[in-house]
Amino acid sequence: MTTTNFAAAQHDPATAGAVPAWLAAAQQELAEVAAEAREKDFPVPSELAFENARRLLPQIYRLSPRPIAVYPMPDREIVIDIPGGFGRSVGVYCESDGGALCLVNISGEHRRARYATTRTLPDGFIREALEELEEQPTG
Repeated sequence: MTTTNFAAAQHDPATAGAVPAWLAAAQQELAEVAAEAREKDFPVPSELAFENARRLLPQIYRLSPRPIAVYPMPDREIVIDIPGGFGRSVGVYCESDGGALCLVNISGEHRRARYATTRTLPDGFIREALEELEEQPTG
């Protein structure tokens, strides 16, 4: 399903109240993070990391409705990975201490922001990065 068709389906009264398919898939990946971490011999992320990822995932999806990958990292982080194509991506790392790291790659240009808490996220930095995923590359 293309982003345009998917966005149109979001406003269809027949699907009102339903969880969008791409969001549901990402939420299922989040539900499987602990098992995936154990399978890879990673420490399981903390409940705080899971709480933050559960809260941020739908907010990020509303800002940028597209397929989102969710997976564990060896440092007890949960990554919300938002690919944009054209060498672009935004990654939000929910850390087990309650903080977060946002890594942005826009066509080889890298930026990052570190947060001691996720209470104010998604902030302007993340919103701007997600908007940049929509832009067509120049050159």
